Amino acid sequence: MEQREALQIAFRELSANPRDTIRLYFFDGYSFEEIATKLGQTRGNVKHHYFRGLEKLRRQVFFSPTQNQVAPVRVLEIIGAARSTRKVP
Repeated sequence: MEQREALQIAFRELSANPRDTIRLYFFDGYSFEEIATKLGQTRGNVKHHYFRGLEKLRRQVFFSPTQNQVAPVRVLEIIGAARSTRKVP
């Protein structure tokens, strides 16, 4: 399985708050303020979900058990590549 596919699967498996926040910010172009209003949350809470969600994606997809560390891959670059070919639901 290539990284893009693994990332798409991991994205779908995120809990609702981080998944919705990443989708609204990255794919739909909303600001953190707009997302906070839309979801009825504080801006700080939205940012928390966004960055925690990205970290979870990075750890799930790029963790190397042999080296016991996360590979230094930029999750958003791969999401961007996936976005250019098809949208992550």
